[in-house]
Amino acid sequence: NHHQDLETIQAHLDELVGLKVIEKDDDRGQFRLHSIARRHVQDLAPQGTVPQQRALFIKHFAGFMGAVGPLYTGATYMGTDELVRLGLAAFDRDRHNIEAVLAWSREQPATIGETTAGQVMRDLFCRVAHAGRHVFKARFHPRVRIAIYTEALRRLKSSEKKETSPHTGCTVLMVNTVAGEWAGMAAELGRAHMELQEFSQASTWLEEAFVRYGTACDPCGQGWVLLDLGVVDGFQGKAQQSLARFEQSLPLLEAVEDNCGRGRCLLSIARYHVTRGETLVASKTFESALEALRLSGDKEAEADCLRYYGQLLNNAMDQYPRALEHLACARRLYEAEGDRLGVVRATNAIGAAHRNMSQVDKAKSIHGEALEMARAEGDLKGEGLSLLEIAVDLLKAGHPGEAVEIGGRTLKIFKSINYSTGCARVSNVLGNAYVQLGNVGQGVDVLEDAAKVLKRVGKRRESALCLGDLASAYYRSKNDVPSAVARCREGIVLAGASGSRKASGSLSILMDELSRQPIKSGSLVKQGKGESLFGRKSWKARHFVLTSSALTYFVDKKEKGHIYVCDMLGVTEDVDTGDGTCRDGLFGLRVKHSKGERVLVMQAKDREEAMDWMHHLRSVMQCTNGQGNQQQ
Repeated sequence: NHHQDLETIQAHLDELVGLKVIEKDDDRGQFRLHSIARRHVQDLAPQGTVPQQRALFIKHFAGFMGAVGPLYTGATYMGTDELVRLGLAAFDRDRHNIEAVLAWSREQPATIGETTAGQVMRDLFCRVAHAGRHVFKARFHPRVRIAIYTEALRRLKSSEKKETSPHTGCTVLMVNTVAGEWAGMAAELGRAHMELQEFSQASTWLEEAFVRYGTACDPCGQGWVLLDLGVVDGFQGKAQQSLARFEQSLPLLEAVEDNCGRGRCLLSIARYHVTRGETLVASKTFESALEALRLSGDKEAEADCLRYYGQLLNNAMDQYPRALEHLACARRLYEAEGDRLGVVRATNAIGAAHRNMSQVDKAKSIHGEALEMARAEGDLKGEGLSLLEIAVDLLKAGHPGEAVEIGGRTLKIFKSINYSTGCARVSNVLGNAYVQLGNVGQGVDVLEDAAKVLKRVGKRRESALCLGDLASAYYRSKNDVPSAVARCREGIVLAGASGSRKASGSLSILMDELSRQPIKSGSLVKQGKGESLFGRKSWKARHFVLTSSALTYFVDKKEKGHIYVCDMLGVTEDVDTGDGTCRDGLFGLRVKHSKGERVLVMQAKDREEAMDWMHHLRSVMQCTNGQGNQQQ
């Protein structure tokens, strides 16, 4: 009785649901039998039928991933994240089965009845690996993905078909779906290596993907690969090459009206302009990127764009209300996307904007929220960044001791994850805290190291501000004006290159103050140009003042002349008075002249005083001209 058989089957299935062996979709009235089928094939199938049953299972999930992949990627074009959630949910429900498929497909014997293992693997890796590659990116570690795609490409290579071209007579690869599938998986291999910061391997696979997409006549794929290659070049410090990749990618993506790719490309270009200090160009490019990303519905990239744009408005353009508006919007998008790490980054940026508005207590509270979220997610980098912001808040609030304690904890975190830029940022905070606590020597050493690292990794604005802190420490705590001037000048150059008006302004004010500070002053006897009736040179006492910009001499408190430091060529003890006289404490200052150079001869009260003047003159020349060691 067929009806009785159905009732019996229903009863057995309900019992299995109760035992949690299978699941039931009550809305559809369907039972999900994937997992029990896998267990049957794995443990209960007759020995001789296992290969064939595994092959059927693999083929089923090749089709399954062929449906799940487009669900996930379709969000790019339909402007909704609901498809992403559906795709990931479908994958998560069958993750154990898909992982079994991947394992079994490697174990299949050479032939299964009439189906070869190569054909089975062709079905698996050309549909599962290719169609599911975006889902794999969201769920599998980069190393796992690399293993999957490497195996897939090895099998796919063996299935490539070649034929003789009727036009050239050469053997060529057939232009079919193989090229596009190969390109897609090669691109994902490159992206997996990018995540692991293995940039050489990433470049190799991405270049391969670019060529294959060209074979497949897929300009959209080529545009995305060029975008990834630009990012890789940026990580390797090849800024100009990176920009060239982005500019090559943009027209390809615009030609196929891919707003998502176009928006992400513009975002990368904007970030390049930020690093170059081209603030206005970066701002306009961010606006264009936002427009494209909103049309595409790519909320993740839109949130990133808003966050980076908000940081530019906060750090370089001093537009704090607009910065807060963009950052708050970025945080809402991250929350809607379930991107908790993005929420932590946006929250920290919001706190930094409030600190720049002198709302230090509010900033500290916001950074405390970010710290709790980062710890809840196990995000070590986010935890370290939040602690760093709190240390800056404490330093600005006048609590250097607490800042040192928090900074020490932050430094340990960043060292544990090999985050050198973060270590340099912490060192900047610690150096300032040590100076405030009176430990000037240690503070200066720490700030010197921090400035070098920040400059090396391309953080121009931060490096400029660090050099400003270092100049202040040399000047206010060590009274070393030449060293302060040198650091301040270097900081002004970096601030100008970064486009940060705030950094440039504060450093210019400090430089103006330093240029007026006397480094050394005192009475010297200056040799004049005239001669007496007996052929002797004239010698006149003058009051000299040396600053970072000039050596000025006075008569009765009135300025009589000056020599700019930029015109100084060197100092020497080996001078000729020109009249045969011998004097103690003589030294000469070589300066530029219309006919080459001349030597200004001066006499101090003794040799020790002369040596001190020579030391300070060399110091200011070294700061300005890099000629501190030149004596002759």
